[in-house]
Parts: sequence; structure tokens; C-alpha cells
Amino acid sequence: YLATINGQNIPLGESYPDDWAYAMAPAIMRYESFPMIVRRDINYYPETPQVDRFIRELYLDRPALFYTHTYVGELFTSGMDAFNPVAEEMNSLYGDLQWASLQDIVQHLYWEKDAPDGIIDVQMYVRTTHISNDSSVPRTYCIRKTETQNVPISWLRVNGQELPYQIVDDELVIGLEIPAGVTATINVHYGYQGDDD
Repeated sequence: YLATINGQNIPLGESYPDDWAYAMAPAIMRYESFPMIVRRDINYYPETPQVDRFIRELYLDRPALFYTHTYVGELFTSGMDAFNPVAEEMNSLYGDLQWASLQDIVQHLYWEKDAPDGIIDVQMYVRTTHISNDSSVPRTYCIRKTETQNVPISWLRVNGQELPYQIVDDELVIGLEIPAGVTATINVHYGYQGDDD
């Protein structure tokens, strides 16, 4: 499993955290470092797409994940074409909007920021992540992922090659140089010694 995608952003039985930054990142990592990604109901009031929340998600650099139910009065009651106005409004937004599968979205879900020292700081969320260097020069990346180590890490590979990593203050940390125009696929394998998959 890569992540859980839910309509609410806390697990059942949990209280909402008293933390202003909770749920600001693309994935919530607070619960045993397993990524929880939020999806949103489209809601028609009445028969009018409510896409403002999805625009906000994109502005905050989070995926816009839609859902609806099959109940009478919900989005698809009148058929599959009912989604067309939503797609048209989203496609009319400024920028390079891309429609993708959940797997593709989740595996490209990371935040990156240029550090003052020229290194690119990356926060990754899922165990298999594709990080792209879209620049015209090689770049050095400091990649972090929240890890409570409730399940041990047996290995970490980048483009199939096993690399060393550190766990510092409940974060997996690796340094990596990615050549210009190249995508690095990072795989974190969980399990016990002797697991090779």
C-alpha cells in the first residue's frame, strides 16, 4: 500500500489536533508515518459544481481528489456526463493541470524547496516516489520522509541501486544528486532482514 485516501483527515476515534499546520501538507504523516491524503466531495447545491475547494487544494500544491456517492441526488444521478462541467471548469484554470491515476498522483507527491545553500530540500510522503530534476543542471537533493519505524526499513533504493540512509529525529534522510532532466525513483522497502522484494 502507498497511502490511504479519505474524506476526513483524522482517523476514526481521534480528536482533531490543536495544530494550525495540521493537514497543510499534501499528506498527513502523523499516524505511524503512514500517508493519509484527503479527498473532497464535489457537492451540488443544487446541481451546481462546487470546485472552489479544489482550486484551493491546487493553490496549496496538494492534489485535487474528487469523490461523490451513488445516492439519488448526488453527482452521477443523471449519468457520467454530469462530471463534464467540473472537468471543464478545472481545465479552464491557469497553469498546467494534469489528470492522472491515484497511483501516479501519490508517487509524484512531494514538496520541494530551494535552500539558501543551493541544495533542494524535499519532503516525500510515500514509500515509492519519483523526484524529477527538471532543470538544465545537476542538482543536489536532501530528501526527508517521516518515519516512526513502527515497521523497520529493510532497504532503500534509488533507480534500483541500494543506497545508505539515516534516521534522524523520526525522519529518514538521504542525500542525492540527480542529473539534469532525470527522474529518480526512490523505493523504501519495509520489513525484516531477509525480505528482498
